[in-house]
Amino acid sequence: MSEKELKEMMVSEETDHDDVEKEIDDLNAEIDKIFKSLNELSLKEKVIMEKIQRVFEEHDLKYSYDEDEPKHIGLGFSMENKPFRIHIILQNG
Repeated sequence: MSEKELKEMMVSEETDHDDVEKEIDDLNAEIDKIFKSLNELSLKEKVIMEKIQRVFEEHDLKYSYDEDEPKHIGLGFSMENKPFRIHIILQNG
């Protein structure tokens, strides 16, 4: 094998490596975008969550809400000395 052929192979391998790195970066960016969208509230979802919170407050119910999980509200209560917990999770579909 000639030196020229070896250099061409090396260039080809580097190019392929660059393409793979770019694909990996693109996939990672897409994954990050998907995870970010999972935790972002749409305008409609924000209105729904505000209405749920307002109803709980009108009835003096204590609930938990974490801005890091904006699509989740927890509500604890007890009946017959047994604790219960309701989780309200907004989910598309």
